[in-house]
Amino acid sequence: MSATGLTQAPPRAPPETGMWVQSNHGQMDEVAAVMQENLEKVVDQDMMVSVVDAQTTSLQDGTFQIVVSGENMKQRHFCVNYKMIIVLGIICTIVLIIIITYFCI
Repeated sequence: MSATGLTQAPPRAPPETGMWVQSNHGQMDEVAAVMQENLEKVVDQDMMVSVVDAQTTSLQDGTFQIVVSGENMKQRHFCVNYKMIIVLGIICTIVLIIIITYFCI
């Protein structure tokens, strides 16, 4: 009670308060929507990274197989070339022996 004997009414909220609360709720909803979109984008990017990682692993396996087959092919062709050099050396030696014996006798 006041000095005049009348009770004071509780302070009233300004009329803009309801609009302010609604405005804040609207802004919060917008922020929540943006956060949801960002979360979805992060999940999509994670899925894309997983796909790229799987492709990278596949490419690494393929590269390893190519390197191994290349080394095998190099070794095989080295042996073939080495045999060819030996055969050509033997043929040249025989021809040289024939020429030397033909002119020396």
